Amino acid sequence: MMKEGMTLAHKPPTFPVDKEVLSHIRRELIWTSPVTFLPLIALPVAAIALGWTALTAGIAGGLTIGVLGIFWAKKWKSLSKEARALWMERSNEAQNAELRGIITHLGWIGRKNYASILAEITHRKESIENRLKGHLWGDETTESVENLVDHASTEVCREITDLIKADERLGSIILSGNRDRLTSAENRTKEGHLRLLDTLVSLRKMDGELTRTLEREVPSSGFDAIIEELDDHASWMNRAHQRVSEDVSFSSSSETTTTESHALSGGCAE
Repeated sequence: MMKEGMTLAHKPPTFPVDKEVLSHIRRELIWTSPVTFLPLIALPVAAIALGWTALTAGIAGGLTIGVLGIFWAKKWKSLSKEARALWMERSNEAQNAELRGIITHLGWIGRKNYASILAEITHRKESIENRLKGHLWGDETTESVENLVDHASTEVCREITDLIKADERLGSIILSGNRDRLTSAENRTKEGHLRLLDTLVSLRKMDGELTRTLEREVPSSGFDAIIEELDDHASWMNRAHQRVSEDVSFSSSSETTTTESHALSGGCAE
């Protein structure tokens, strides 16, 4: 039996970014910059080498900190942009590493077809994210694309999980002798495969559209339509997952009730 957690993506979407996280990354960028640490290292060395008094060293230190403060205040806008880009990169790396782990797991449990599908989804996700670097058309557009790609890949993992679970239930459905249950299960599986196909096609379209718009630096008229299309597919998968979960819960409940009824009938007969 497959463990659900092994085929689900749990990493959060890239946006929105927590303000405290951005502040932490800004501080990291400031303190690891040569502009900051070289003067702070050179200051005590100069004080010792030149034999400065404590007062002179204190004044020099205060002036150095003041100059650095003015420098970073002027760079604040670009620093914030760099911090945001670094967060995007780290978030995407964590998400993609998780997806690659899921792909490996799918191969281990003999689900190579689903592994290849998720591998292509992950490849398109990484390609789109790489194309966004240095070509940001504003926070709103970038965040929309990032979150849609994150959402789509997460829903693909959930869809694959549902499909594998449905396949594992196939034997019991056939043994039940219920033709309607079998037809319903087959229809859900077909719909799931179509959702995977449509999502992959949309990601390919978005990847191609990004390639064509890089030189223009402005999204083409078809870009918004692709974003809307991908959003529709991700939402479609989410709704389907909820419906499947409810159907499975209801089915399990019905089977339990039936089993208990048989047991009670047997007890009464005895």
